[in-house]
Amino acid sequence: MQCFKTAYAYLPYLQNPTSNTLDLADFTVGSRGLSVLSDKPVLVHTFHAGSNLGNDVDDWLYNGIETGVVQQTDSFTYTNDNLSGVPSGRYYTTIVHFANGTKAMTEVKRKN
Repeated sequence: MQCFKTAYAYLPYLQNPTSNTLDLADFTVGSRGLSVLSDKPVLVHTFHAGSNLGNDVDDWLYNGIETGVVQQTDSFTYTNDNLSGVPSGRYYTTIVHFANGTKAMTEVKRKN
């Protein structure tokens, strides 16, 4: 049996490492969804699982089921509509990948 892990990369920044400096890289959770603030490309996606995988981003990336993938070139709102792929009763978190290689996740929640 083969095991595959998904890898994410921002190729323009790997080819030109001096361009991966961010002046703006943050997010806030609001009533409409996740407000992602960035001055470079950003990748946001939600992962769900049958149990709470904890607060380690890599555990969710490697063991969760991916849904709601969005890539943008600057700030945007990742709306709650992107959570529609999470089945009721499942635990989920949203993970943000910034162009400088940093990643962050929201609080783990359980969908009603």
